[in-house]
Amino acid sequence: MNSPTNQQPLQPLEIATGLTALVSSDGGFWLDLEVYQRWVRAAADVLAASAEGPLLATAPQLVFVAETSPRALCCPQCGALMQKYRLASHHPARVDRCVPCNGVWMDAAEWAALQQDGCTYRLLQIIGDAGQREIREAEARQRQQASYIERFGADDYARLQQTRDWLAAHPHRTELLAFLQKPAD
Repeated sequence: MNSPTNQQPLQPLEIATGLTALVSSDGGFWLDLEVYQRWVRAAADVLAASAEGPLLATAPQLVFVAETSPRALCCPQCGALMQKYRLASHHPARVDRCVPCNGVWMDAAEWAALQQDGCTYRLLQIIGDAGQREIREAEARQRQQASYIERFGADDYARLQQTRDWLAAHPHRTELLAFLQKPAD
């Protein structure tokens, strides 16, 4: 099997303790998701036995490098075009997935970022339907917030947020909103 980015042969290499992928000379790699799932399950069993805490806890915000393969890539296994999946809403980095082959192509920097932020065990959640929907919703919220800041200014937007939070928690919320909607005397 050859790399979809440089057409060089892929070689097996352990990318994390107990997890082997097929690695390219440029550092990208093909990860079979069935192998990955077994690795996650084994790690979950080890962590559960050691009482170190939950394996799939919510991770801190990821920090990614720029995507190094912006064009569509062909699956190194079957040759079909792979689909791109976002890894986070705040960055354009994407992994390439071949659904029929059940594998992903990742650049070394993307895996390193997942490792750094403790999200290596969350890859299936991130690229799943719910994870991708969550990323799209977060992007929509970020665009909405940027629009408000542009329209109102950062200081006024912050004041509006504080006012909204205060109103939401106030026991007389309905009356206060009615008062604010009345014309001034």
